[in-house]
Amino acid sequence: MTDLYDPRSHAADLGVPIVEYPLRADLGRYIPALHTILIRPRMRAALERSVLAHEVVHAERRESQTGVPLLDLRMERNADTTASLRLIEEDRLIDLMQWSPDAGRWAIELGVTADILEARIAHLRRHRLREAG
Repeated sequence: MTDLYDPRSHAADLGVPIVEYPLRADLGRYIPALHTILIRPRMRAALERSVLAHEVVHAERRESQTGVPLLDLRMERNADTTASLRLIEEDRLIDLMQWSPDAGRWAIELGVTADILEARIAHLRRHRLREAG
């Protein structure tokens, strides 16, 4: 998927409602028992898009926290990676990396959060290492 990926539409296609709710600790959370995504109200567009893309991954997989920190961390990283692959086209990222050394500008241009950008860069590096090795 590319920059055209719309996590709201994807959630709708999956039959997953998105409900604005004043979450305290999280920006978003998938609630498996309700098959619903809760998001904090009034987020800026790039933040909301990134949070929703991440939570849609959890919804697709019907994931919930396990209470085991290592497993939960792995689940969160996997959701970030999948969301980043949907939100950021590889060629566009490479073009931006050649255009500017500033990762903050890349995130702005791509309309994503730093966490999602970092996940995409890490995936790109892993992929390139596999190809080279």
